[in-house]
Amino acid sequence: MNSPLLQNGKRLGKKGQKQRLVIISIATRVITTEGIESLVLRQIATQAGMELGNLQYYFPTRDDLLEAIVRSVFEEDVSTISNTGVDHDLEKSFSELLDLWVSGSGLIYGLIFAATHGSPRFSQLKAEVFGEFFDYLSALIKEKNPSLPESERLNRARLTTALLDGAGAQSQTASKRQFAKFKTDVVDLAVHIAMSQTQ
Repeated sequence: MNSPLLQNGKRLGKKGQKQRLVIISIATRVITTEGIESLVLRQIATQAGMELGNLQYYFPTRDDLLEAIVRSVFEEDVSTISNTGVDHDLEKSFSELLDLWVSGSGLIYGLIFAATHGSPRFSQLKAEVFGEFFDYLSALIKEKNPSLPESERLNRARLTTALLDGAGAQSQTASKRQFAKFKTDVVDLAVHIAMSQTQ
């Protein structure tokens, strides 16, 4: 895998990649614990132990950092559904995705896309990320249910995403025990949607 490109077109070395990930991690934590309004580049630089100018070498603007956070979370989501194989079934993939979204990535998407609503840059990013995610999920459904036509697989990818995303949003409204039962039901329904044959 190639190292990320900076705004100036240069590639990062290993040390630079590590520093970039530290910045993204700190910024993600700030968003989830303090809210997106607390994401101030100068404060992120201080927490990363660097000068603001050094941070801006990696992320010239706050929007650049927000986009990097979205892409980082997206990579984690894709990794979760890409780790399929003979012993990794849809139930496990959907369960892991839901756990991931409940533990934070769902919150990240919601906060960033709500705060940047109306921004052409983030509207395009949202369309790109969700489109790619639906493609990955559609490929997973094809692997497990190959008889479905492509358009139906994509529709089911969207339906299962909506179901899991909605369940993740409701995780805060139930006790752990209640949510565990709810999660089982949601995952079972998502598997049913993905695996049922066309009428």
